[in-house]
Amino acid sequence: IHSCPAGHELEPFETPQDLYRCNFCGAGQAKGAQMHACRQCDWDVCSRCAASEPADPLLISTRAACLSRHGWGNLKESLLFSLPQDARPQGALLALARLLALRSAEEVEECEHRIFWMDKPDGVRPEPKDLDSVQEQRAWRLIAMWARAAMLKSGAAASEFVDRLGEWGMDWKRDLAESIVSVMIGELAVLDGAAKSAERRAWRRLRKSGLVPRKAEK
Repeated sequence: IHSCPAGHELEPFETPQDLYRCNFCGAGQAKGAQMHACRQCDWDVCSRCAASEPADPLLISTRAACLSRHGWGNLKESLLFSLPQDARPQGALLALARLLALRSAEEVEECEHRIFWMDKPDGVRPEPKDLDSVQEQRAWRLIAMWARAAMLKSGAAASEFVDRLGEWGMDWKRDLAESIVSVMIGELAVLDGAAKSAERRAWRRLRKSGLVPRKAEK
């Protein structure tokens, strides 16, 4: 990982205290740990994630085959999701995040029926105890990261639109422009809520896994 969700280059730094955690894997970091960050977006990545290798080709092909079996045939097209609906238990975004959180082709084959339970006529939603805590926190971290990235893009578009409000005059066109701004602000609020909800879920899962102490929260 060499950039934040907005595409900014990450810069190395040393943590001044033990309250930092990786925004990708969620692992808490001790004082003096080496991390990489985008200060503009307040996005920190641990040294392990920053140095992670590209995914195994077998894993990529296994994921693609899995998605194809569940109606995601053309992966070259943009994927559109709706929040918060698609981050709910039966949502497509959560399913995708859970799939991408898996680290091997074997895990994909083992977990497919739990991830896409909603595609079976008699499918039963898996219980929390049946889901791996580490994989779940990775999945929710991905959703949070995607939501934050969407916020950055939407925020930039809203800011640019607001800067040009004067071009709409003072008649009904101005009223229309202000209505559009209200919609944009509402979209940002929804994205922010979805990101925060995903971050809370990821943190609860990480605590449950026992990988980090409770004080390692930023």
